[in-house]
Amino acid sequence: ESAALTQEEVETLEWNLRNAMNNLTLRPVQAKAYEYVLDESGAIENGAKYAIAMNFGGSFGTRVLRTDVTGDRTDHNTKATISGKKLILDTSSMSDERQIWEAVDVGGGKFALKSTYGGITRYLDLNRFNQTQRLYTSTTPIALNFEYRSPGKYKIHGAYSLTWWTASGAIWAYSNTGESGDSYRTPIPFYKQTPVAGSVSENLTIADRIPPKGTTQDQPFTDAIRGSANFGSPSLTTLKDGKLAAAATVQWNSVNNYGGTDVVVSVSSNDGWKYNTPLYFNDTIDAYVPDGASFSDPMLAADANGKLYLLANLFPGGAGKVSGQTGIYAPFSPLQASGYVEINGEQRLVLYYDAIPNQQSNDNYAYYVGDFAPNSYDSKEYAPVYEYLGGDQYAEVADYYMDRQYNLYQAVADAAPKPMYCKQRAGSGEASKWVQQNVFFFESFLHVRCASYLVLTTSDDGGENWSDFTILNPMVRESNTEA
Repeated sequence: ESAALTQEEVETLEWNLRNAMNNLTLRPVQAKAYEYVLDESGAIENGAKYAIAMNFGGSFGTRVLRTDVTGDRTDHNTKATISGKKLILDTSSMSDERQIWEAVDVGGGKFALKSTYGGITRYLDLNRFNQTQRLYTSTTPIALNFEYRSPGKYKIHGAYSLTWWTASGAIWAYSNTGESGDSYRTPIPFYKQTPVAGSVSENLTIADRIPPKGTTQDQPFTDAIRGSANFGSPSLTTLKDGKLAAAATVQWNSVNNYGGTDVVVSVSSNDGWKYNTPLYFNDTIDAYVPDGASFSDPMLAADANGKLYLLANLFPGGAGKVSGQTGIYAPFSPLQASGYVEINGEQRLVLYYDAIPNQQSNDNYAYYVGDFAPNSYDSKEYAPVYEYLGGDQYAEVADYYMDRQYNLYQAVADAAPKPMYCKQRAGSGEASKWVQQNVFFFESFLHVRCASYLVLTTSDDGGENWSDFTILNPMVRESNTEA
């Protein structure tokens, strides 16, 4: 008979298990480009990932089989589009992870379909059925039969079949019998996740990090500023030389102060208003996107020497709406948190794997950001990003680095850090361009806390050039009762 473990022994085992799990975690050097192509191979591939979709046309459009972390969920998402033999997922309101299924060989020529959405593994369960035609998932693999039907379609069944019905635009489970003559039991197209050939630097277009400067006439804010239809929260000040400087939130095609907004500054001159965008993120195209990072509500001031100070709110991708959602869909309400944690007596910016606010706390962060220092290989300044190992333990060697614009880099032995990339977001699905990952981007590998950040940038030349912004959250009093 074995003796009960002491608390110290339990903690030691937990510590060792966490270290083992961390060592087994695969972390990307940079995000890969994927597209979803109609699978005409004739056979399901073990380990391959698929999007399962049907184009119903009309008001239903294309619907994609999706999952959630619970066992009984609705079965479609209406916003995907089909272009030729490619499926373009809409990830503006739902992550691609929720719409992807991995094939798992379970023997006997059968496969299970696995989802790892939300970090929880579940399997499509066609051995259960109910009258409301909702699909089930299971915590254990469910062996399914796959019958290939050209071109790129499979009939899938366990005790019941995966089928579709045009009358309601739904993918659901139904009887295995009577396929012939019943259109809603027609096999369903599979779109295989396929890497885009080549690397980012070879054949993918990188979006501009900062938009070009320009001039407007008669007024400081017009649609000449990259086509923006709306501007909000204006601020005005006078410079030492008598020129006017104005700042505003660039709202693009919406009237919101979140969802990919930026900040523009225009300064009067004899030739018109000279503008630039000192607070701008390129994670989205210049349009409203629910999970876009946002600068908003600028306040502009000048001192007696003519130095300009620009203060604004910064919301990470997906946050910013005061009455936003609290679940897994953007836009989220920002958390009442600073985004910083005291580590070894210093306030440190902490980073998470998950961008969803209800998955973040002061205790479950994955990394923290260290102090900036010059890098000997390219003479640029980077801050090391150290892994949190639990308790009061932290890795001593950085896995990643961050520059002063909060962009992410992969650590490389005996070389300068390597930029990491992610897809730019559009209002519906993904844009065609790529951007360097930034800890404020929804698509980034690591994320800041989903909170509100107060940022400051300055200009010593009348608004022509601006400093890197500084986050003031560690300096902000958390309650009005503190001294």
